[in-house]
Amino acid sequence: MGHRKGVNGTELLGYIEARKQIYIPTYQWVLENKVKYIIDRLREVSKTKTIVLLDYDTNADVDNGRTPLSHASLIKAYVEGTYPYGPRQKKSGKATLKEPSLFD
Repeated sequence: MGHRKGVNGTELLGYIEARKQIYIPTYQWVLENKVKYIIDRLREVSKTKTIVLLDYDTNADVDNGRTPLSHASLIKAYVEGTYPYGPRQKKSGKATLKEPSLFD
């Protein structure tokens, strides 16, 4: 089992690879094209206020396939320009999410 790469594709992607090649780019498109005003407001307000995004899932690690990926973490990463929408930081040779700043 896997996720088909493209509508007419024959290649099957694993769960993590499908997140990276299908889900995250699609989610980014939605953030940029369907809710841009909300994202812009979050960016602006976060300069002076603490914002809390609630989500049932708390997994912010794109490479962790044991639990669903948190939508709130994707929105937060997009607003802050961090991975998966910006550069990765390295810790002990393992790629991780950049340290949060929006909610500090």
